[in-house]
Amino acid sequence: MSTLSHCLVGHLATKPEQLIYEFVSQRGKTDSVSYQTLAERVAGICRLLQSECTVGARVILCFEVGLDFVASFLACLHGGMIAVPVAPPRARRLASRLGAIMGDAKPALLLTHRAIYNRLHDCGADAIVADSASYQGTPCRLLDEITAAVNPPSNPSSDNGQPLTPVEHPRDTIAFIQYTSGSTGKPKGVQISHDNLAHNLSLIRDSFGHHAHSRGLIWLPHYHDMGLIGGILQPLFVGFPVTLMSPLFFLQRPVRWLEMISSVKATTSGGPNFAYQLCLDRIDEGQMDHLDLSSWDLAFIGAEPINPSVVRGFAEKFARVGFSAGSFYPCYGLAESTLMVSGAQKSQGACRIAVDKQRLQNGFIHQCADSSHYLVSSGVVNHQAIDAAVKIIAVDTDTECGEGAIGELLVASGSNTRGYWQEQG
Repeated sequence: MSTLSHCLVGHLATKPEQLIYEFVSQRGKTDSVSYQTLAERVAGICRLLQSECTVGARVILCFEVGLDFVASFLACLHGGMIAVPVAPPRARRLASRLGAIMGDAKPALLLTHRAIYNRLHDCGADAIVADSASYQGTPCRLLDEITAAVNPPSNPSSDNGQPLTPVEHPRDTIAFIQYTSGSTGKPKGVQISHDNLAHNLSLIRDSFGHHAHSRGLIWLPHYHDMGLIGGILQPLFVGFPVTLMSPLFFLQRPVRWLEMISSVKATTSGGPNFAYQLCLDRIDEGQMDHLDLSSWDLAFIGAEPINPSVVRGFAEKFARVGFSAGSFYPCYGLAESTLMVSGAQKSQGACRIAVDKQRLQNGFIHQCADSSHYLVSSGVVNHQAIDAAVKIIAVDTDTECGEGAIGELLVASGSNTRGYWQEQG
């Protein structure tokens, strides 16, 4: 399985001018990026990182979605540094979270933009001065104010006159750290290796049926696993274009999501259950007249419990503008297994079953034809696509559950990560 550095170099050699990323700002402004432009920016940022960091150093990436975030992430992977994507703070709580992450990751460098850097100061973050070059003792580099250090070389396929070739690192080394709040609220850094990433990207590709003629549309946060791995890295891994929207652009007016799918003829898009619920609640019939969702053949839904009435209601409401109920793709995953664990059969839609509600409350799933309580399946583990296995065990005995019993999932897979940062052993 190829690393993302190999994928970028391969696409650069065969289709340098082809679109890979299109960014839509909160104001609706678009900016398109080819493989050539992306490679140029990756090379420039990689030179900066190699001049200031050692291999294995952690680099905090604090950006809105855009070329600098994507290029900085790939530059870390290319140069052997460990990327640590974080949410750009908009409130004191997020600024405090960033401080906690930095205390845990102990980064060598923080990459961001001036506006975000100043926002940290406005949020009341400690030990920051707007004109300083550090944050909590960590050197900062503001990519929107750096010129020579990250300017691309004159030859777009090279770095300082040498071919842009993949930097070979041991495949089991850490590619990036995904911080998740976990059950306690304290940020915990999941260590994702290059092998984990390639394994899960292959699983997504094979399960979703992605190919060079696919087209993505993603509004999910770029600093978290579903938006980052599924939305940004999967298109680069396979080699198809994707349009990336700000989450706020969608949340402020949900019809924008479906308008963009119609506009770019996206084949893959999705989100949690609440996103489909928002479309049901806040898109009226008049807003639907100009929609065409016939290109959308994989509408993934996951990250939170799936409400069968939302799935049915969305399919019924948007059928008249080309949405097919068979496009729904329920799936399940977690950061500790990189991202995806299971998914539905493509083009088969959401599978729901009627169950006995009382027995469900007692820890058993019992199908009951005359029940009014339904569950939606999160699919199966795709054994044909890639090696993985799942068991369901009883929490109190650690023994495998019998048929229909509810228990805890155990996942064995090449996507399983190396545990949490600073919590070895």
